[in-house]
Amino acid sequence: MEVGVAAFKRAYHSGRMPPCNIDVLGEVKNGNYLQRATPMLLGLRKMRRLIKSADIVYAFGGDMALFCLLAGAGLQRPVVIEVGDVRAVQTRPGIRGKLFRSLDRYLTSRCKLLIVTSPAFAKYYYRDWIGVETPSLAIENKVDNQVALAAKSSKRLTSSNERPLKDRAMRIGYFGLLRDSWSWEVLLDLARSHPSRFHVHLAGLCPTKERLEEIRDMPNVTYFGEYRSPGDLPGLYNNIDMTWACYPPIRQDDWNFKWARPNRFYESCMFGRPTFTREGCQDAFDVKHYRIGKIVHGVVATDVTEEIASITYEQWQCWANAMRQLPDNLYTLTTEACELNAKLVAIGGGGRPTNNRGRLRR
Repeated sequence: MEVGVAAFKRAYHSGRMPPCNIDVLGEVKNGNYLQRATPMLLGLRKMRRLIKSADIVYAFGGDMALFCLLAGAGLQRPVVIEVGDVRAVQTRPGIRGKLFRSLDRYLTSRCKLLIVTSPAFAKYYYRDWIGVETPSLAIENKVDNQVALAAKSSKRLTSSNERPLKDRAMRIGYFGLLRDSWSWEVLLDLARSHPSRFHVHLAGLCPTKERLEEIRDMPNVTYFGEYRSPGDLPGLYNNIDMTWACYPPIRQDDWNFKWARPNRFYESCMFGRPTFTREGCQDAFDVKHYRIGKIVHGVVATDVTEEIASITYEQWQCWANAMRQLPDNLYTLTTEACELNAKLVAIGGGGRPTNNRGRLRR
């Protein structure tokens, strides 16, 4: 199966580039959906030409699915939509929320396959809430099998005999998009309140220069800059004791926090690092079941700081030992690629093998 990429550029963190041909359709603003209308309209003609040579169009997100459906109008090419998050505007009450859900229902019903990064998205939002019957497949943000094998060849737990919280400070890693202000507040309060017991490692896309200034004179908080997955992951995870994968306090209507599955959880499992997670989210079910980390209940940053400060070396050791016993399929992709290929073949021409697959990235 041949894959080609059609993409809009945007100012964002530098991620992995796909190993195939990339057609650039234009440039869009990060996070500003209204301002994307003009470059998307300008890109319609080029996208239509690309769709003509494809058997299937794979669109990331609702805006790209709409773009593909407009560009491919009348061409009879099946569209697959992948959903990584359910936004607050999609679940809000009132007229605006109802309008977005109606658009969601229309778009997803026009697609031949719905890919979700959490099974909860398909069940609770698309099926139960808006009544979509489009076939779905869950492909969670798990780790590629080859990456997992490479990680296993390195030491999954620290080789040092020094014990965190007994012989040295515990190192907590917060990696990825570092945009949650509540997490910053908790981790910096922890570093200030217990400078000899905790060291915070930060890596990824830092939201503002002010944040970097805030930690400049904190010797037990280190920012390592942006990184690329999967190549830089061993250097990050092999130098921490626990992973910060904790959401801020979840309100009753914070559905995305309740349903989503973030990368940090799977990466933590791959490298055997116990994790912090939030009570009420999907990760908490696995953390509780396998006893592999600390479930945070507090709301106020100072209260959470004390929750963390109460952790003992013995607790950490139990969580770390449990990490060694995890089943690989909890955090590693296994049959998902085969399942996706089978579904694409089935919708790409009555069961005939597909020649090309247009995959749209932003």
